[in-house]
Amino acid sequence: MLSKGPISEGSTFYAQGGIAAVFDETDSIESHVEDTLIAGAGLCDRHAVTFVASNARSCVQWLIDQGVLFDTQVQANGEESYHLTREGGTAIGAFFTPPTPPAKR
Repeated sequence: MLSKGPISEGSTFYAQGGIAAVFDETDSIESHVEDTLIAGAGLCDRHAVTFVASNARSCVQWLIDQGVLFDTQVQANGEESYHLTREGGTAIGAFFTPPTPPAKR
């Protein structure tokens, strides 16, 4: 991982929640883009958000192919098992970015 500064000060470390990818035929990339732009409150670049949303499914599928396990249970109300409005967010970014020594220059 490359970072301009300490890993613990980058956005990955503070990332919350899950990975938004379109796997359901009733969902759409555009709805993910719009949701992200709204949640981003003007801080997101539409081109970057569209790129990420458009490629998320293949990236998640690659992770699954590598053996990463995801919770795929759907609740009776149709929502996934873990939902940010119910769980209050998580520190998933910290999980994926354990402390690492700085690279030698």
